[in-house]
Amino acid sequence: MTNLLSVDDVAAYNERSLKTLVRAISLSQGQFSLILVRCNYTWLAEQMSAKLKTKLSIELEEFKLPDSVQTLYTTIQDCLCQNHPDYLAVFNLESVTEIDRVLNSTNQVREEFRKRFPFPLILWVNDWVLEKLIRYAPDFKSWAASSIKFEIATQELIDFLRQKAETIFSQALEVGANPFLSKVAVNLAMGSPHRQVLTLAQKDLQHHGVSLEPSLAASLEFVLGRDDYANDQLELALEHFDRSLAFWQEARMDDATSSDFLNPRQFKEREGVLLFYFGLCYCRQADLHPAQNRNHWKKAREFLRRCIETFEGLGRLDLVAKSIAQLGQVLRRLEAWAELEALAQKALDLHQNLGKTQEFSFEVQLAQDYGFLAEVALGRLKWRSAKRFAEQALQILDRAVTPKPQQKALYCLLLARARKHLGNAQLATVDLETAKEIRVRDDTPLHQHDPQLYIQILQELRSLYFNRGRYLDAFKIKQEQHKIEHQYGFRAFIGATQLQPQQQTRNPAWKTSRTATIAHEITAASRGQDINRLLERVSRDDYKLTVIHGHSGVGKSSIVNAGLVPALQQRAIGERAVIPVVLPTYTDWSRELGERLMEACSGDGNPPLNSEDENENFHWSPQVILDRLRQNISRNLLTVLIFDQFEEFFFVYSYQANRKDFYDFLFQCLNLPFVKIILSLREDYIHYLLDFDRIPHLDAINNNILDKNIRYQLGNFSSEDARNIIQELTRKTHFQLELDLIEQLVRDLSRELGKVRPIELQLVGAQLQEEDITSLSQYWLLGSNPKDKLIERSLVQIIRDCGAENAKAAWKLLSTLVDEKNNRPLKTKQELSNAIGFSGPPMANTSFVAKIKPRYSPLDIPQQLDLILNIFEGSGLIFRHREESGERYQLVHDYLVSPIRQRIEVNLAKRLARSEAAQKISQRQIEKRNAQ
Repeated sequence: MTNLLSVDDVAAYNERSLKTLVRAISLSQGQFSLILVRCNYTWLAEQMSAKLKTKLSIELEEFKLPDSVQTLYTTIQDCLCQNHPDYLAVFNLESVTEIDRVLNSTNQVREEFRKRFPFPLILWVNDWVLEKLIRYAPDFKSWAASSIKFEIATQELIDFLRQKAETIFSQALEVGANPFLSKVAVNLAMGSPHRQVLTLAQKDLQHHGVSLEPSLAASLEFVLGRDDYANDQLELALEHFDRSLAFWQEARMDDATSSDFLNPRQFKEREGVLLFYFGLCYCRQADLHPAQNRNHWKKAREFLRRCIETFEGLGRLDLVAKSIAQLGQVLRRLEAWAELEALAQKALDLHQNLGKTQEFSFEVQLAQDYGFLAEVALGRLKWRSAKRFAEQALQILDRAVTPKPQQKALYCLLLARARKHLGNAQLATVDLETAKEIRVRDDTPLHQHDPQLYIQILQELRSLYFNRGRYLDAFKIKQEQHKIEHQYGFRAFIGATQLQPQQQTRNPAWKTSRTATIAHEITAASRGQDINRLLERVSRDDYKLTVIHGHSGVGKSSIVNAGLVPALQQRAIGERAVIPVVLPTYTDWSRELGERLMEACSGDGNPPLNSEDENENFHWSPQVILDRLRQNISRNLLTVLIFDQFEEFFFVYSYQANRKDFYDFLFQCLNLPFVKIILSLREDYIHYLLDFDRIPHLDAINNNILDKNIRYQLGNFSSEDARNIIQELTRKTHFQLELDLIEQLVRDLSRELGKVRPIELQLVGAQLQEEDITSLSQYWLLGSNPKDKLIERSLVQIIRDCGAENAKAAWKLLSTLVDEKNNRPLKTKQELSNAIGFSGPPMANTSFVAKIKPRYSPLDIPQQLDLILNIFEGSGLIFRHREESGERYQLVHDYLVSPIRQRIEVNLAKRLARSEAAQKISQRQIEKRNAQ
């Protein structure tokens, strides 16, 4: 049954709603009351609010919530600034990004509304927000009577939907792919950027028994799919696009189909647009799922080919010119050089001709065409042609009105590859260093937009650095490459490097970067329970201080940076947003902490701190930091100060007198409300915390910093945890392990302790991936103890990173860090320097390696030692102990001793064998001369 709402019916209905609203406000003067006003359309809400003002004789206040708010109560409180209006109307709840979190915290502090707001609070909500209120803030919502609703006329609603569908299709046809992708979304409501309004409009029409004409329904399916694409809901987007494409294809073949606002040519145009967006969806699928990226690119190629054919059939060469580059991007990913060359030549002619006859500038597209030709030339090893095309691409791009930093990075990479093969490594290095530092839209790093491009730049730069003897620079680039590969799902295991939060390739439709998520290693194991327990401690008033401790390599820094921090950033505690601040270095702790505090408080929609803080010469004294923490309290923030690798503090400030400022600072922090402290340090240094007994009156922690309620110990993984982690890490990458291999690997890793060391799992897993060992049969080929063999090979790789001319010195240094009793002795830098420069009789404590006497070329021993130590320490191979008497070095764990000794013994046997063979040859020569 159709129940159409005429303009007159709606006007009468809305007038009655206004009277009801006025009466509710009048009855609640001077006391808190919650009034829910339900309106699905922003323009109508503004219109009704304006009418409401004319009917009220009391002072009114209106407030539009920012999208980035974290809490409702504190945001309103800040808005009022101690002034109490006669009533307050709050708009824009439907636009709040973290709406679930905001409503949840609102429910937790609902009593504060009654205590602090003695006036009627009017929340303008749509049906979608009302459902959220019922789900996430039921207690708060129960204070309100039935919502007061405003309606819109049926025909007006239909016209609105048609206008929106027309606008979005027109934009898609007018601007092509790239301009769309630089926008968040087209406004889907009258003044609102949220797609809920479109869905709510459809529901309103269904409620009134109104069916949309097929062409309008198909257009709306496209709009919904486009919005899903912009939010990475790709499966939903493809479903919407499927339904929309089916209509346009059937309609153009069915002469009986008619539309009151579209003609057959427009049907064909919309079919082409749908095909293009299918291609975009599959390109995005390839970004998000590296393990299946080739399959997704192949699907994208087919849809984009059909799109171009459709536009060519219509004679819309302008649309072909705007769409063809997307197909080129797919072909370069697939390395389909012949097809890409033909496409690039076709695109080049098209863009040059259209650029002469149309106002639209095709400079960016022309640069892309030359970039495609450069890649084709590189694929065919034509270095001079590649160099010429890449230079042309850069020259044209420099003239473009709209800057395209991401494209510039690609062309610099292509130019560098060509120059490297032409023998100009120095200029190639400059090109790659330029490309690496390029930042894209909104000043975000290149890897957030195109991690694969960034990884390729790092690979080339690392190779050039290494070949030019810049081994430490090459090693640092390698570490960054592995980190990016792991964060974006291209690498399963990161090795001994600290875990980082997971990242997602940035969708070009996003307005801002999205918060990083908890690392897979943490969510796939009992570490997830550790995160939940730590979050609980942060949220409870009786836990002011937490000391996280565990053995080296257990993952303390990883759980802090890749687990706890992103978890805190994604939640509110009570009515307060959480600001985690991590300090990993202590050379100038107050300045570093102040700068990190300023950075944390200026992100995620928080208002910045005072502008003088941005001055690089600003003095961050402990007192200034405490003032900033008090500002956070007044801004309804909960600050969590996390001191990671805290043992370093005691090494940097070796004298007790130098520690006093920090002790005083900690004392005052523990007595501030809404400030929590977390210390993370190695278990063998936990006794250093006894020094805090010098702080008087630590009542906040019962004067006992080592109390078991304060300490939180991290241990190794169980076998089940290790199994789950390996499966989770490999699931989304190209590196897929057989189940039998996973089972054997877990058994080998847990054989010594019954549990698995996190660092050893990462180290062995990384080496498996390095050698592409995916089956149990390949694993057994390594020998009787394959796990140790993998660790030994990882050591060999670390030695290679030091450079061929430093390899013997590096092995000599490693041999000095083990002894015949399988211990890991602590060695001073001087002792290690003596070992590298050894030329005379062995020292007493180096008897194990005394028989190995490599001949070293005359190198700068201190410089060589620093290089090797930096690479060893960065690889997680050795640990540096900072002590009052000086620095000493040690292998990080016992599991490294056996592979090192085995390697040394093998080398010793080989050298002794060569020596014996040489002696026999020499003896024969002597005997032969004597015989003559």
